[in-house]
Order: sequence, then C-alpha cells, then structure tokens
Amino acid sequence: MNIKYIALAIVIIVVVLMAVYLVLASTGSPSGSSSTVSVASNDIWVANEANNTVTELSTSGATLGTYAVGSHPDAIAIDHNGNVWVANMGSDTVTKLSDTGSVIGTYGVGSKPDGIAIGSNGNVWVANSGSGTVTELSGDGGAVGTYALGKGAFPLGIAVDLNGNVWVTDGDNAVTELSSSGTVILKYIDESGGTYSIAVDGSGNLWIVAELANAGTVTEISDSGTTLGTYDDGGLYPQGIAIDHNGNVWVANANSNNVTEFSSSGQVLGSYAAGQVPYSIAVDSNGNIWVTDLGYPYSTSDTVTELSSTGTLLGTYTVGGRPEGIAAGYVHT
Repeated sequence: MNIKYIALAIVIIVVVLMAVYLVLASTGSPSGSSSTVSVASNDIWVANEANNTVTELSTSGATLGTYAVGSHPDAIAIDHNGNVWVANMGSDTVTKLSDTGSVIGTYGVGSKPDGIAIGSNGNVWVANSGSGTVTELSGDGGAVGTYALGKGAFPLGIAVDLNGNVWVTDGDNAVTELSSSGTVILKYIDESGGTYSIAVDGSGNLWIVAELANAGTVTEISDSGTTLGTYDDGGLYPQGIAIDHNGNVWVANANSNNVTEFSSSGQVLGSYAAGQVPYSIAVDSNGNIWVTDLGYPYSTSDTVTELSSTGTLLGTYTVGGRPEGIAAGYVHT
C-alpha cells in the first residue's frame, strides 16, 4: 500500500480517538458523591401571582421575557430538558413552557396546586393544598395518578429524593413520604411546628422548614425518616429553602427580611439581608442565590434579589407582581 495513504489513515484514526476522548472527558462522572449535578437551564424563572405571568431572567438579571400562564401561578420547577412547569393555584392547572417561553400544554390537577417537583424520570409531582392530594403527571403532561394523603392533609411543599420517593409537607407538623408509585410509606411528625418547604440534599437527606411567625427552625431527616438534627434558623417566619453546590442550606425568612445559610451539618454560617419579605429561594448554575420579595405592605413588591454564594448583594431586579415561586438552572439528578 502507498505509504502516503497509510500515513493519512493513521492521522484519521488519531483524530477520531482524540475526539472520543474529549467527549468522554467533557461529560464527567460523579466522584465521591451519591448524586451528580446537571444544569437544565441557565436562566431564572419567576412565577408572578398577581398578574398571571412568568418572568425569565438571565443570570445577570436581564429580563429575557414575560409569558402568560394560568391563574395565580404559585410554584415553578425546571425539568431536565429545560422545560418550565408552573403550578397555577387559581385555575387548578399546571402549565408547561418550553425553554423559550412557548406554552407546550396546560394540564388539570387537583384543587389549589401549591407545590411542584420533578422526578429523575421526568415525571412531575404536584401538591394540591385544596384537595389533600398529590398529582403525578408524565413528562408530556399525561395523567399518571392522583394520591390521597389522608384526612386533614394540606399539602404544600414537595420534593423527590434520590430513590424516586416523594416527600410532601402538610402545613401542620407532618411530612408524608410516598413511593414512586404513590403508596404512602411513612408519616414523619416534626415537633418544631408547621411544616412548609422541603428540599433534598446530595446525600439524600431531607431539610424541612417549620413555618412559625415568631421563630423558625429547620429539621434534617434521613430518607428513612430518622431525625438527624433540628437547627435554630435565627429568623422569623421561614418560608423557602434551597441547597447550593457545596451542600449548604439557604432559608428565606419572611418576617425578618433576611436569609439564613446553614452548613450541611446544621451550623449557621451567616444571615444576609434580602429584600423586605423574602419568600421563595433558588440557586443558579453559578452558585448564586435568588430570592423573591413579596414586599411590605404585604404583596406590594415586584422584585427578586440576587446574592453571591457568600451572601454579598449582587442585584435587585424587577419582575411581575407578587413574585412567589422561583426556579433556576441548578438541579440534583
């Protein structure tokens, strides 16, 4: 065979092998962690309850768009394809938007949907505070099931753990765990007070906000329901909760105008000013913290606050009226 052609073949093989290596290197893999992190979207999405819209912001705070959804949008989540799901409390529906804000579909759920979360399989779980139920939708909006939580349940916050089980707070002092098929596994009683928001950390543990007007605590439990710790929030009337890239836990305190940062072991790392009535909270792909502000007098604000991972104020940005739910591109998978 001609030496020139042999040399050309060798060059082609080397180029192909290098391309394969670079692709594999760029995908990465978990290292010493029970979960990995992926970015579904780099943007921040805010549900504006007062004017039935969702605002999309860039990570620099620029407004990228405002999109109509259902009545009184309350909670919001981003799936692994970058689609945005909005729980519309006033119309008993969930709206699915593309990552460019186009409405893909609107789907009926239970009464007064107040919380929403995405499972690792792409299914959508909705906490219906008005009917005491949880609705499961497929990733294309198809009805999978509706599951009752029992007498007196008032589901608010919802999260999916690393095993695919679903955890729901009920506004009283209970948290219910459902299997991925909707069967009740256990009920956990939080003696600290009314359970509200809930989040899952990278180890699979659950962090629960106890909503109290004159005090605030955060409880950490294992995925088997064992209490691992109860920590003094230091703020008043805690609401939203989120977990950052380092495993630190952030809580929005509505009545003390600040957010509290905890370490993964429950130690308070800091307290930072964040608007007048901090409500919902999310972490973006850069590790920055975004907080909605309901304003004072109550429900008069139309802004969100951005903090760095060390609590430094980075900006305050205008969105729609009464911003309640917020979601960013940082997700656990």
